[in-house]
Amino acid sequence: MYRVAVIFVLVATILFGASSVVYAAPSEPTKNLKIVTTIFPAYDFARAVAGERADVSMLVRPGSEIHSFDPSPQDIISIHNADVFICIGGESETWVNTLLGSSEPGSSGPGKTILRLIDHIDAVEEEIVEGMQSEEEEEDEEEDDGATGTGAGSIEDIMLARFKLGFENGFLPLAGFNANHIAYIYGYEDGSVRPDNNITRAEASAIIFRLLTASNKNDPLENIFEFDNDEWYAQSVPYLASIDVIKGYPDGTFRPDAFITRAEFSAIISRFDMDEGPIKTALNDIAGHWAEDNIIVGTSNGWLSGYPDGSFKPDDCIQRAEVVSLFNRFLYRGIEAADLPDWIPSFTDLSPSHWAYADIMEAATGHECERKPNGFEIWTAEL
Repeated sequence: MYRVAVIFVLVATILFGASSVVYAAPSEPTKNLKIVTTIFPAYDFARAVAGERADVSMLVRPGSEIHSFDPSPQDIISIHNADVFICIGGESETWVNTLLGSSEPGSSGPGKTILRLIDHIDAVEEEIVEGMQSEEEEEDEEEDDGATGTGAGSIEDIMLARFKLGFENGFLPLAGFNANHIAYIYGYEDGSVRPDNNITRAEASAIIFRLLTASNKNDPLENIFEFDNDEWYAQSVPYLASIDVIKGYPDGTFRPDAFITRAEFSAIISRFDMDEGPIKTALNDIAGHWAEDNIIVGTSNGWLSGYPDGSFKPDDCIQRAEVVSLFNRFLYRGIEAADLPDWIPSFTDLSPSHWAYADIMEAATGHECERKPNGFEIWTAEL
């Protein structure tokens, strides 16, 4: 294990060293360079160096844990389309190592420059003192755990495996879900979509309700919960409860405005496909959890993913953008940002640099589509 204590200070040096890349004359005069960074210091320096000559975006939001960062399909697309990709590398960003493999700077494609900051400093071997665990001991424990890869998995497991399966089954979602690519999320009255807000139990229920095709879902139902019948979710919640997709609390309440956790979301989504028994998992923080079987089903099918450290964090809240990304995987839906047409909606708080921009457009826009060789969509008409 190595410490990279001075990594942030050296970002500026690396960027200035790459100034020939940043300021290189573009093949098209009006086209800015695309620079993607993993962390804020590199993002901030890149903006300062490049100015208006480049479009700079950041993958890991400030305050997030970089070691456990879980890249979305849109993150991977952004890296693929970037002219310059700046990352820490090494053990600090294991997901980057998985994505780029052993690629050397400039080797991932014509005109692309990869800057791994760890490659530009002299790393110092960490001193093992009494009470610390050596790297060899950690590796031995990992081997004893019998990890099967059903935790965080590889980048391909997270994204491409779903599309591969889609080619095999005609990209048809599970029975009961709409095979048409309808819009299933909407913005708020103020024009926002609030992608980074935690999603509520009522909002998650509404998404599922919109996507189901049951002819009786709008039939009158008895409301067994505590909310009034004139609430906007008064049809979706009782219906989903009637088919055992969602459940209330032991005190008889549903708590529609409560934020939904990763465990609760796993339980809801996995109830649509619990035919096969749970399999062994590498996740290290779900044993004995009430949603353990649900989480295993979701991660095994590629709908959900754990973190690179082997955790799932079942009791953490899940954000609106994360739910959209996961539902798109569940439904085999996805478009690359570069292929988005000019008739997509706009939201006051969502920019193209947001990590889930393409996923949110996919969910907010009804469309017909064809498939590219990689499984992503080309939209052919509005719905």
